[in-house]
Amino acid sequence: MTILPSSKAAAKVVGFENRAFSIGGGAKERKINIIGTYDPTLTEVVDNVPVRIFSAEDARSRFGAGFMLHRLAKWVYAGSQGIEAWVTPQPEAAGDAATKTVNFAGTSVTKAGKMYFYIAADLVEIDVAVDDDPDDVAVKMVAAIPDTDDYPVKASGAGSPVTLTAKSKGPWGIDIKLAFNLKPGETLPDGVSAVIADGVAGTGVPDVDDALNSWGTGDNQNEEWFTDVICGYGQDSTTLDKIAAYNGIANDLTGNYAKEVGRPFRALVGDTVADTAGLTAAIALADLRTETDMTNGILSEPGSYHHPMELAAIAMGVMARVNSIRAEETYIDKRLPGIIPSPKATRWTNDYDNRDLAVKNGVGTTMVKNNVVTLQNVLTFYRPSALPLDNNAFRSQRNISIVQNMWNVHKQYFAREEWIGFTVVADKTRVRNLLSQEKARDADDVLDALIFLTQLYLENAWLYTDSYTLDELKEGDKIITREDGSGWDYTLPGILSGEGGILNGLVSLDASFAVLNLAA
Repeated sequence: MTILPSSKAAAKVVGFENRAFSIGGGAKERKINIIGTYDPTLTEVVDNVPVRIFSAEDARSRFGAGFMLHRLAKWVYAGSQGIEAWVTPQPEAAGDAATKTVNFAGTSVTKAGKMYFYIAADLVEIDVAVDDDPDDVAVKMVAAIPDTDDYPVKASGAGSPVTLTAKSKGPWGIDIKLAFNLKPGETLPDGVSAVIADGVAGTGVPDVDDALNSWGTGDNQNEEWFTDVICGYGQDSTTLDKIAAYNGIANDLTGNYAKEVGRPFRALVGDTVADTAGLTAAIALADLRTETDMTNGILSEPGSYHHPMELAAIAMGVMARVNSIRAEETYIDKRLPGIIPSPKATRWTNDYDNRDLAVKNGVGTTMVKNNVVTLQNVLTFYRPSALPLDNNAFRSQRNISIVQNMWNVHKQYFAREEWIGFTVVADKTRVRNLLSQEKARDADDVLDALIFLTQLYLENAWLYTDSYTLDELKEGDKIITREDGSGWDYTLPGILSGEGGILNGLVSLDASFAVLNLAA
């Protein structure tokens, strides 16, 4: 709905517009919501109704150990360290779970030892004994992966090969990486040979419409104001489309960006495809979403053995924690605790030109520093052709945090008693009745409010400068009294603070002492 000059119904609304300008207080509380599926044997779960969780263990007990919601909650909490979290449980769609196999071959074990087997980068230690044959080793692997544990798969087989079936149906399961010996010093015991097959993908993706609508519709969209969203369905285009459409577009004032709503969120998916093929694929995905998706983004850790959505979950947790303290802080070099670095040979992110290309094309990156996985630029897909890259505020997930906070402060300010039931007058200094003065407001009051908010935004480092905003307000055309006397239409322009990440220096050296003699 749009409020027009002819509108009559009472309303106090504000929208945020991102455009290319001509040259001429405290951080909002964060709320993370995780959308995903759960153990279908748990009959007490209420579908498509958001529920608050208080720990990863809480999610485990409510939604099933190793199932999608538990796994995502585990990594969200690892990153957020206690930021308020909710889940919206969905029933699994009709379909199948992905399967992978581990085939043991070769001779019997010649020296007792341990196998270090990783499932989505979670370690399973399996003891083998001398003379164990391939079937014995397989049976021991199955025993080491009980269904009740936190692993995202179930193991089966009376001998080799071992079949590992994802607990959660759908495409989720094929992204569960299996590997041996990810850390230094880990090797297969003598006599053990293992081959991991590519596997068979799962099928079936739930429809997120009911999940999103359960957060509110119409003017009550996103009523709890979830600020950060993780959906376990990954890069599924239909899911991304629906999440983006529900959240809306700021310049169009739709969805959660509508003036009557003003509660936008941000979302993230992960990517672990190795080598430059992964970069090419990630850019191709981003290119499909440039015009309408200012909600979702993709974060790459090429070659990682972690599940891509678990990578996204911990990243979103870290981002929420950072912005719960400083809305404007960037995520560059923030650590992703517990993430095992990918093999060096698989990382296109090691090359600056690759990272630069990725960022310019809407792909967020990580980087391994001192054997620790760190965040770099975290973006949305939004790169509309009508808006120059340098003017595009909504390409940055960090900028969305600032917009959320500015919106929150703006709404709180105009919800104060002095702006409830106010009376519109041309000059409130002419109102002599003391009781009437309490509610009389004129355009100068609106101007004072906008100047106050501008200073507040600047004090929190949300704006780069207040001079541009104040100069624009001095023009006198930013506050218009409505023709029917029902209030004012106003515009508050501003330039967001920069997302610092580049220090480009040059140290100049000379081996000659002659310059010293000249100086003397």
